Amino acid sequence: MFLDKTNKAINPGSRTPIEPALKKNCFSTKELQDYINTLVISDKSNYNDYSYLQFNSALENAKIVISEGTYSIFDICAAKAELQTAYANLLDISKYTALLNKAKAIDTAGESQGNKTRLSLAIDALLRETLSNNIYVPGRSGQLEYSSAYKNACFNRVSKLRALEEKYSILQKVMLETKDS
Repeated sequence: MFLDKTNKAINPGSRTPIEPALKKNCFSTKELQDYINTLVISDKSNYNDYSYLQFNSALENAKIVISEGTYSIFDICAAKAELQTAYANLLDISKYTALLNKAKAIDTAGESQGNKTRLSLAIDALLRETLSNNIYVPGRSGQLEYSSAYKNACFNRVSKLRALEEKYSILQKVMLETKDS
């Protein structure tokens, strides 16, 4: 069998077989579909937008691999690995939005201006951190020279959780101080 005008021939019997270890770790589209069926997403609004978009992209890719049925075992394995990573990186923000809702409901009528300011700044910091894809840096994130750096930075779930927890605890502290005074 000739490939092109150079008269190079392909010997179909000389292809390298798939290693047994790879066959064992990879699986069929049915098993990929079974994995998809185990995934539980209650409400997309409970998750950080960026992490949900990454998950949704991986899920759609896996569904395409299943529906077309023409992909190799390596493509199926890659689709599952991408989906597993995206699912593990989903960032649940419901805890933070619940605290924000509580904080917004606080009656600050009898509070000093300093307490009102501290509360609104803490709410703003947690809100911005919750809505942003990367770690929000007050005073810098909105400046033009930093905007491209924030857009191009990779999403890091651990760093993002650390930043959210820091701003969450600050808001809790400010809310307690506001109620006590």
